[in-house]
Amino acid sequence: MSAPTPPGLRSVQLDSPQSPRAPRPSRMTLASFAIILIVATLALPIVGSASEVRSGGSITIARNERITEDLYLSAGSVELLGTVNRDASIAAGDATIEGTVEGSVNLAAGQAAISGLVGGSVRVAGGSVEVSGDIGGDLVVAGGRVAIPSGATIGGDLILTGGDVDIQGAIAGDVRGSAMNLGIGGDVRGNVDVDTSRFAVDSTARIGGNLTYASASSDSISPGANIAGTVEREDGTPWGGSDGWLQQSSGTLLRALWALIAGVVIVAVAPRVANAIARNGRSVLAAIGVGLLALIVAPILAIALTVSLIGLPTGLILLTLLVMTLYLTQVFAGLTIGRFILPNGWNDGSRGFNLLAMTLGVLIIAAASFIPVPFASGVISALVTLWGLGAAAMILGQLGTRPDTQSTA
Repeated sequence: MSAPTPPGLRSVQLDSPQSPRAPRPSRMTLASFAIILIVATLALPIVGSASEVRSGGSITIARNERITEDLYLSAGSVELLGTVNRDASIAAGDATIEGTVEGSVNLAAGQAAISGLVGGSVRVAGGSVEVSGDIGGDLVVAGGRVAIPSGATIGGDLILTGGDVDIQGAIAGDVRGSAMNLGIGGDVRGNVDVDTSRFAVDSTARIGGNLTYASASSDSISPGANIAGTVEREDGTPWGGSDGWLQQSSGTLLRALWALIAGVVIVAVAPRVANAIARNGRSVLAAIGVGLLALIVAPILAIALTVSLIGLPTGLILLTLLVMTLYLTQVFAGLTIGRFILPNGWNDGSRGFNLLAMTLGVLIIAAASFIPVPFASGVISALVTLWGLGAAAMILGQLGTRPDTQSTA
């Protein structure tokens, strides 16, 4: 493990020569990689090494406190002000790191703020994430709002997926990932390779390598920006990129095809579940609210379970179910939309009716993503995710009630 950079030392040198650009990963690929890496790291069991585990409503590691072992924290609120000699893994509603972690940080929180010193890499997922300190290694981040203000330093690469992302600090390596809104005004020593709906490069920006970005709308690159390499823009297409089968398979139209195939399997194998989800989805606002709550609580609960050996299997199962449900939200929301549109007299609860409704709804969602309005695709995707997740999660509150009496033939 490399020694942490002193807080007063802000500049990081990167003198590696430019290498040929590899095929650019798609938005779905990068988002999946970031989330899977974060979740997989946080889910590691505490086995074979000394560790300290703490849980509670509120946890504070005081400034004069030093933890010499790996640290695992699970709480509603966490303040890490002291020093951790090894790695720190945290699951919390609100997490603040102002102290020093000589190893790496793995963090899942509703709100996360890292202003201290981290000698290794940081992997963080949260609704709102701000990294204003010094990170010795890579920063892998997934968040609704991500801010890297001026004065922050990242010693490795920045791999991101988010809603609103603002990069004003210094990045020693590359910047790769996707965001709905992405702004760069800091110093990036490597290449920038991103997918975004709205892209802005400020006059204060300095990019030491190439700038490659995919955007379906207009962009803003200030003439005052210092870009050492080439600038290349790629328009987003319905079928995804053209660099390989993986990029081709992540386009909007083919994602709709995968959703239709998955929907056929669900309706055919579990018609009662499909009926229940569609009924729950008719309460649109309630389902979206439950979906937002599940999106925040489920990862925190799952990670809290995984850091205890007793709850490890349950935590891993919960994480698996969450990922599967998130993937199928387009199917669940589409099923509800189709049943809204089709005449109520057609609803006999049969597989045939649900297949027709699901197909109609999924195609409508796919078509809506092409609306030529800024951010419309991202907003629709977010609402569909919350809607479908909430409709599925509401089934948990209906366990033990009478099953659907409608025909499922």
